[in-house]
Amino acid sequence: MGSFFRQCWGLCVLEVPPQDLPFSRLLQALTICAYFGVGLIVNTIFQSWGVAAVVSALDTGLLIGITYAALWVREFLPRATQATTALAASGALLGLVALPIFITFRDATGILQGVDGLLFLGMLTWQIIVVAHILRHALSVAFIAALGVSLVYAIVVYKITNILIPTPAG
Repeated sequence: MGSFFRQCWGLCVLEVPPQDLPFSRLLQALTICAYFGVGLIVNTIFQSWGVAAVVSALDTGLLIGITYAALWVREFLPRATQATTALAASGALLGLVALPIFITFRDATGILQGVDGLLFLGMLTWQIIVVAHILRHALSVAFIAALGVSLVYAIVVYKITNILIPTPAG
C-alpha cells in the first residue's frame, strides 16, 4: 500500500500519470470514499455537518460524472477506473495537505488572513494543475486543453454548489 501512496504523491507532483495506477474497482471505490471523507472534513470547517455532507456528495458525484462524461465523449471510457481513482486519490491527498490552511483561514484575522488567502489560492491552483495533469493523460489531449477542462470542472462544481446551497448573506 505504501507504493500506492507514493504513486498518489507522484500524481500530485506531476511525476506519475494516471495509467500507472493499478486498475482496480475496489481501489477506485476506496479512493472515492476517501475523497468524499476528506471533503466532508474540510467542508465542516466552514459549514454544518449536514450542509458539508451534501456539498461533499455533490462534489464527489460531479467528479465521477464529469470524468466519465468526458471520457465517454472522447471514446476512452475504459480509462475511467484509473482516471477516477487518480482524481479521487490526488484530491483526497491534497485536501489533507490543505487542511491546516483551511483551519487557520477560518479563524485568521489581519495579515494572517492575507497569508492564508494566498496559501488557499496556491492550493486551489495546485489542485487545478493536478486535475489537468490527470485529464491530459486520460483524455489524450494537450495540457492546455486539459487545463481548460480542469478550470471548467472547478467552476461548475463551485456554481452548482452555490446554486443548490447558497452562502448565507453576511
